[in-house]
Amino acid sequence: MAPASLNPVLAANSTSTALAQKQASALRPAGSGVLECAGRDELLLLPYGRDTANQTCKLRVIGWRRVSEQLWIPLTLCTVTATLGTAAGVAGQNPGSSDLFADDIEVNDGIAVEFASADNSPAGVLVPVSGYDYVEVLFSRNGSSVSVNALASLQ
Repeated sequence: MAPASLNPVLAANSTSTALAQKQASALRPAGSGVLECAGRDELLLLPYGRDTANQTCKLRVIGWRRVSEQLWIPLTLCTVTATLGTAAGVAGQNPGSSDLFADDIEVNDGIAVEFASADNSPAGVLVPVSGYDYVEVLFSRNGSSVSVNALASLQ
């Protein structure tokens, strides 16, 4: 079986300076950063940002669960802080050559498995998503990096 592909969560990097707080909604989750994950077990995220090495950014993964026909509840699955390393993307691609992958990740709250070496090779985080209909990935440049995004794969 071929591995699931990695794709950017957002079409363009986020420049948000804070992680949004989510509220229950009568509407199905939709929009930028929302991924359908029904029937999947894990979300793999490889954060990257635009700035210089050692700058930080934050990501929050929200699991959306349908409770009734018109009630969707958001649950925070994890919040992580990522530190940019020196490994860059590729010119003309997304992430591009001006984007640096995180080489260190710290899970601040929630449940996730981080894999990081702090040796400038790309780091990532694996988030359990089984039982959720959708996940939403929120980004904050944490007052440090210029912009942030992540490659994602649902497995």
